[in-house]
Amino acid sequence: MVFIQFTQSDYGQIGILTNTGAVCNAGGNRPDGSNLTGLKNPQVAGPDGTISWSYPQTATATGTGQHNVACTWNGQSTIFSAPFQVGA
Repeated sequence: MVFIQFTQSDYGQIGILTNTGAVCNAGGNRPDGSNLTGLKNPQVAGPDGTISWSYPQTATATGTGQHNVACTWNGQSTIFSAPFQVGA
């Protein structure tokens, strides 16, 4: 079974814990609905199962955005999401 646990979900930063060797892609939307850009995909979880992404914090509306991470491991896939706050 593939698991994803968010360890960080902040505007500009994503961190997860997953299965060692899992191949993962990150994306999401800013509070204004625009897609996040500048994420390096795919990434492979190392021996400790961690992956992190950073991306530019471009101007956007204040409010809640969403990070989405999809991982594949051992022929199985899963997708998890986590919110992040901008401003306020």
